[in-house]
Amino acid sequence: MKIEKIHLNKIKVTFTPDDLAEHNLTFSAVRDNSPVVQNVLMGIVRQAEQEVGFTSEGERLMVEAMPAEGDCMVMYITRLGAEEDIKDVLNDVKRRIRLKVKQANETPKSLLITFDCFEDVLSLASFAEDFDGGELYFYRGAYHLIVPGGICDRFSEFGKITGDEKACSMVCEHGKKICSDALGHLRKYF
Repeated sequence: MKIEKIHLNKIKVTFTPDDLAEHNLTFSAVRDNSPVVQNVLMGIVRQAEQEVGFTSEGERLMVEAMPAEGDCMVMYITRLGAEEDIKDVLNDVKRRIRLKVKQANETPKSLLITFDCFEDVLSLASFAEDFDGGELYFYRGAYHLIVPGGICDRFSEFGKITGDEKACSMVCEHGKKICSDALGHLRKYF
């Protein structure tokens, strides 16, 4: 478990999978504010006071828990003071949640699928029988297929997918265009 003081009134606690097992912590337990979680939090706060000088005696605490890379969990523990502080913290949390939801809902205009070899492009063409579109390019020793952003990640086993508009533009501008309606043409001729 790693404790970092990131603000005068806020600490960040990172739990590894072993820490989670040791403390019997799960996201549902944190959400339900179970007695086990309350005991763990009090222990963390005492440890944080010793390690980073985070005191919370007599103060209300707000806990935010979220998953992190590698089956880890990150908790932000914020010491709440005056009512204005609480409103500011809650507004900040709402803003961050809205931003994450907005980012999750945004669909890129185009997807770029990069293939290691031409055989992978042909495999995708035979797999995607219901889709004839796409523009196929050759750029920097690799094949690149640009498809509309509505196409889902079902093509990810054939190549690397990105929704980065800059990457799509770079391939269109500097790559050698092989064909339009690529998947339909590849199925027809190969």
